[in-house]
Amino acid sequence: METIGLQQEAAIEKLYHWAIGACLIVDSPNNALVPKALAKLENRQVLFCNIIDEYCNARKATVVQLFIDVLTNGGDNGSKPIEFYANDAKRYIGDILAWAYQII
Repeated sequence: METIGLQQEAAIEKLYHWAIGACLIVDSPNNALVPKALAKLENRQVLFCNIIDEYCNARKATVVQLFIDVLTNGGDNGSKPIEFYANDAKRYIGDILAWAYQII
């Protein structure tokens, strides 16, 4: 019985490390499996909170980088950078808010 408990702890530890790695790559194809991993780790509050923190940090870094890119280089569809419209305050703020709404 004790070996089963040890094996279960080892499996949970492996699942935790996998989930941390999957959360660091926000656009990973494994993201469909992350909610399942979180469901299994939900009763382990410390591990669960660590995974959520790592995901939030990775997502924040990705969103910041995307914002800097669209602000200075323009969008993927060939649109001009948002900074191009810095002289028109309404357009500038409107574009920033529209981008933020779209990304969320």
